[in-house]
Parts: sequence; C-alpha cells; structure tokens
Amino acid sequence: MSLPQPNLADLLRLATLGQQILHSGDGANPRWNQMQPQDDGTLSWPWPEYPALMKVFVKEASRACWSDSSYEPDSTARMFIDDRCVATATLPLLRTLVIYFVRGEKFCDGHWAGMFRDGHVERFVKRMQAFLPTFEYCSLKYLDIWL
Repeated sequence: MSLPQPNLADLLRLATLGQQILHSGDGANPRWNQMQPQDDGTLSWPWPEYPALMKVFVKEASRACWSDSSYEPDSTARMFIDDRCVATATLPLLRTLVIYFVRGEKFCDGHWAGMFRDGHVERFVKRMQAFLPTFEYCSLKYLDIWL
C-alpha cells in the first residue's frame, strides 16, 4: 500500500507553519527542563519543552503524506550539508528531509531546535515555497475553495 503524496494544501500548511516559527524565533529556543531525581533514586535527563507552534508544525510534518519509510538517516543528514541538494529537492526528497527532521528528536533531544538553529528548516521551507508559485498570495483560509 503506497502512502499518499503531499498536495498543494499539505505543502502550504507545512510551509506556512515553518515560516511562522522562523519569524517567531522560537524554533531554536525550547525551554530545557532540568535533570530531576525520581522516586526510585534515578535521575531524569534534561529535555526540551517546545513552544505550542512547534508542536503543531511537528504534528503536521508527521502526517502520512510526509512519511518516507525508506529514508536513511545518515545519507539524509549529509543532504542537509549540501545547500544545492536542498535548494533543488524534488517533492519525494522533501518528504525525506521532513521525516528526518521529525524522527530525529526521538533519538536526540534538541534535534528540532538544532535543525532550526542551523538553518536547515529555513532552507527546506524555502524549497517548499518554490513549489507554491503563488505562495505570497495564498491563504489557508481560502485554500479549500481552490482544491
């Protein structure tokens, strides 16, 4: 069973949310909770607490249309280093970049913040916008009428 492909509405939603986080500056600055002793004597590691808008962005990026079950984390990480790779990414490659962003936090606390801080999210959001020729004039409010 193949996964659904992102459509114009999916691209617009994720690009808009990403742009809002970039403008707010909150993406790279989560609040870090401190190490805390537990009742059983163990310590909990510090963990990031992301702003509400980041949680909405991640929820949107976690939808099935952005999933790529064949992505390879190591090779995808190298793609982010190459600005040309992101700047010319096809829609399937964008899916790979988005799923790398989403899944990375499961393995490394603060991954999402690092992706914003290092400009990776800004670059893939910019590439998404290139797929939306009327991005500056589109509005989620009116998008349902068009599709």
